Amino acid sequence: VSASYVSRVISGERLPSWSVARRITVACDGDPTAIRTLWCAARGIAPSAKVTSEDAVGALHAALRGLYLSAGRPDPYLLHTQCQGSLTEEQITHVFDGQYLPDWPVLGRLVLALEGRPDALHPLWNAAHPTPAPPPVPTRASYLALPVSAFG
Repeated sequence: VSASYVSRVISGERLPSWSVARRITVACDGDPTAIRTLWCAARGIAPSAKVTSEDAVGALHAALRGLYLSAGRPDPYLLHTQCQGSLTEEQITHVFDGQYLPDWPVLGRLVLALEGRPDALHPLWNAAHPTPAPPPVPTRASYLALPVSAFG
């Protein structure tokens, strides 16, 4: 891989193969796991349906840390301002260290503040928040059932 190609990859002009992206990451003492998530998002590869919500949360936090690093580690106060105060500085710090995950509209604003693409991370957020099962539908029998105490 030529130095000019690496320069274009780092500047965002080129999207390398995973093999090249991994080698560049390792050469820069980076975390290939965090970069893999960003690489997949840039390629439009959605998380597998077999991914657990815990795995998705970890992948999403890794992607957010990668965005934070690629944005030059902006000050949390600056991000707080750019997110229109929807996150405190402490919450922003906890997003990057994996302790907090806000709802999607707030996280989308943070991704934009980091000059990321919210549409690339939204599938990860969705995978991290599986839709809860709907409450059971009451049956006719459950409406008719009365507690014993109702009869005195």
